[in-house]
Amino acid sequence: MLSKTFITALGFAVTALAAPLQARDNTTASGLYFQPSAWYNYHVNSGAIDCNVQGGIVDKSYNNQGKDITTLTTFTYPAATAGQRCQLAFYLDSTAPVTGSGKIDVFTSNQPAPGCTTGWGPGNQRGNNIGRWSVAKNAFATWDATFGAYLTAPTACKPVGTKEGFEFVGVYDNDHVAWNPAANAGPRIYYFP
Repeated sequence: MLSKTFITALGFAVTALAAPLQARDNTTASGLYFQPSAWYNYHVNSGAIDCNVQGGIVDKSYNNQGKDITTLTTFTYPAATAGQRCQLAFYLDSTAPVTGSGKIDVFTSNQPAPGCTTGWGPGNQRGNNIGRWSVAKNAFATWDATFGAYLTAPTACKPVGTKEGFEFVGVYDNDHVAWNPAANAGPRIYYFP
């Protein structure tokens, strides 16, 4: 009887270790994920959208004359997400620069960025603020605040092939965070049963 109890307890412990993201806590991330299918830098002062960028950047400064930069991403839901639950997460590697508060606001986009533009139109298409992350090097961001459960906690994944946009925005007046997806850094969506 004791050995059966021990085996059952061990089974629960292994299951807990393999558990996917927990609501409001990305520090326990494990499992499968997909990264954005497109990245863009958005210039707040001019409305220009840069494409063919190497990674994401969130930059706000007193000294840049209003030339703040946000990152627009497009996620395309792959076939593997069918019938799964999804949760948005963010990871920085040890080489990522972080100055200022290390906080990023996460917004949905009314539609994904259409590609490069040199000025206003269509703009950033900013939708709803779903939460605020605290980021740190070599770690998963943690949610400081969430405004609803959509992708801040396990949520039904969008249908396969859906393209969904997000914008990542600096919070305070002197913040800089940059990441390189080639270094396995930045936002990603985990999926699990």
